[in-house]
Amino acid sequence: MMQWNRPSRAAHAQSAIRLLAATLVACALPCAACSDEPAASDDASASAGQPTRVLLLIADDLGLDQSPMYAGDLSGVPTDHAWPTMPTISAICDGGVRFNRAWSAPTCSPTRATVLTGRYGFRTGIGWALSNKDPGLAQSETTLPEVLTDLGVQHANIGKWHLGHSDEVGGEKAPNDAGWDHFSGLLGGTLSAYEDWERTVDGKTATSTTYATSANVDDAITWLGTVDKKKSWLLWMAFNAPHTPFHLPPAALHDQTDLNGKGIAKNPAPYYRAAVQALDTEIGRLLAWLKANDHDDVHVIFVGDNGSPSQVAEAPWSQEHAKGSLYQGGVHVPLCMSGPAVAKPGRTSDSLAHTVDLFATILALFDGQSASGVDSQSLLPVLAGPEGQGARGWNFTESFGGNKQGGGLHGRTAWDGRYKRIEYEDGSAELYDLDADPHEAKNLLTGTLDAEASAADSALNATLAKLK
Repeated sequence: MMQWNRPSRAAHAQSAIRLLAATLVACALPCAACSDEPAASDDASASAGQPTRVLLLIADDLGLDQSPMYAGDLSGVPTDHAWPTMPTISAICDGGVRFNRAWSAPTCSPTRATVLTGRYGFRTGIGWALSNKDPGLAQSETTLPEVLTDLGVQHANIGKWHLGHSDEVGGEKAPNDAGWDHFSGLLGGTLSAYEDWERTVDGKTATSTTYATSANVDDAITWLGTVDKKKSWLLWMAFNAPHTPFHLPPAALHDQTDLNGKGIAKNPAPYYRAAVQALDTEIGRLLAWLKANDHDDVHVIFVGDNGSPSQVAEAPWSQEHAKGSLYQGGVHVPLCMSGPAVAKPGRTSDSLAHTVDLFATILALFDGQSASGVDSQSLLPVLAGPEGQGARGWNFTESFGGNKQGGGLHGRTAWDGRYKRIEYEDGSAELYDLDADPHEAKNLLTGTLDAEASAADSALNATLAKLK
């Protein structure tokens, strides 16, 4: 059991934008989702002759401590905590299923690799944020767009790639060589500046001075304008926001006050919140375009790729338990899904979920099947109704390779829904009872375990031993 105790132009537009966001999400839900009847079968769209449309939204470096959708459930948050303004994303969560126990990798590249391949990092070799010198995801991996191509699904990848662009994986065409029909965005991991960055479009790179979050949505709308509306599509939107560099977004996209762009390094939090709000505003623009252009009944998946960065991490997480760590503040992320597959929208789920599961879930939405050798488990049973449960008995994540900053250790961790075991590369280990200690303050292995904790620890140890 979990124990957690868009303005378009300016602040005066808040109530109107909240209403618009809620309406846009509601419009994506079929009548069956608003009734007491179970959801239609997975092939309902195909049987009705309607295309399946899936919009995957990935926020970069957005943890639960910066996600107001979880404000009512997250314990240990100060009463004066300043949440980013996120009406559009909150409406996606309110109009679908919000997952309370979703994990990712602690950094961005391995999380993206899990979604793209349905396989854990130790299988793909991607265990940490890639540098520009790293080879990247091997071309031998079977990817989501490659499978979708066989199903006749149109697809595009917009935004941050960060899965390698060395010559051996295709260079500037690495995303296309990984199977994507179209790519537009940043090949590496970090923008030089949000209004001065290298934008690559299907292998051709040029400098862009358009605010990156807005450029991503512009590119998405451009691609969507080319698709065949009679055919199914997947749009993978991996925003750079709110990843560093901390910055002051265009004033039209947020209502943060008293920000002048000076002294950001000393006080990054309000600028980070402004970037989150700008992200939310632009997602609202994209959803509005979809509705206005006859792309109805869209499945929307929103997920954070890892926890918030230490510079802006908020209680209940500490800087040591933020992005890059194997603690909850590094790997416990927001995940929400809305759309035609959701029966009884407005629910939360305590089923264990992982970003690796998005691979099988997206394929299932298109009536596809995961191949053997993947770790992904479809979350459609959870979407199908309040009694639906995910297939996971435990969550697993890891970090390895690359430059481990901050002096911490790489390692591996597993969680059975209550107890969580972390094993580090130096042989040390930690065990936490997340029901009693959700902020991981007391390592149970420093004392004597009771019978229940001992049994859980042994089972988790055995699980980790198998995942190598």
